[in-house]
Amino acid sequence: MVSVIMPVYNGMPYIRYSIQSLLMQTYSDWECIIINDGSTDNTRDFLEGLTDTRFVIYHFGRNRGRSNARQKGLDLARGKYIAMLDADDIYHFEKLSRQVEIMENNPEISLLSGGLLSFSYKKNCAMVRGKGDSVIKKMPLSGECPVTHANSIFRAEDVKSGIHYDYSLERGEDLDFLSRAFAGKNYMVTDDVLYYYSEFDSFSLSRLPRIYKHEVLITLKNRENKSFFKGIARYLASIFIFPLLGAERVLKL
Repeated sequence: MVSVIMPVYNGMPYIRYSIQSLLMQTYSDWECIIINDGSTDNTRDFLEGLTDTRFVIYHFGRNRGRSNARQKGLDLARGKYIAMLDADDIYHFEKLSRQVEIMENNPEISLLSGGLLSFSYKKNCAMVRGKGDSVIKKMPLSGECPVTHANSIFRAEDVKSGIHYDYSLERGEDLDFLSRAFAGKNYMVTDDVLYYYSEFDSFSLSRLPRIYKHEVLITLKNRENKSFFKGIARYLASIFIFPLLGAERVLKL
């Protein structure tokens, strides 16, 4: 029923926790497609030691980047629904059961998302963001993406029609993909916090200008003036203001 896509590059030791959180799910009708993106640590040995037949392992011979890894997982997916689990993140034990129930009961929505608990393995900090109101809405046509990719689950039929992750993007490929795949389609964001995201450990302010610049180019192409100026503001802030605030304060904005 659910294909969980997990790209991983040098995922040890935290991938162990990600895998365990999946094995502890109250919902069992899933497969997990793990794309080892040319890891140079002992990730490959760990993956080859997994005995549960629901795991599908694919190894890249060299590091090809997240977009390639995500797309390969999508190509191999066989489930009715697609979900994500990055190799240093954790699922709530009812994550899949709750989301599948909502999707099954609401066939008019193409994508479902919810809140994220951002945390750190290394620092004593955490916060919740991305919670919604469980109201069905239309995804903007402007290139904006008002949902979190990590906690989303969506119907495979909506992304099997030639829409791919953009291989040219080093970061932001996830929201770019969702904004294109679900533009104009129904989505819902609940207030459930079912995904624990190790954001503080991997977040880098240096990535933001490239991500925001790409968003600006999309809104300019689509002639969405309001979104364009909003994007310009974020882009300029990422260059001149965010470095002064620091990563943890920026994440809380």
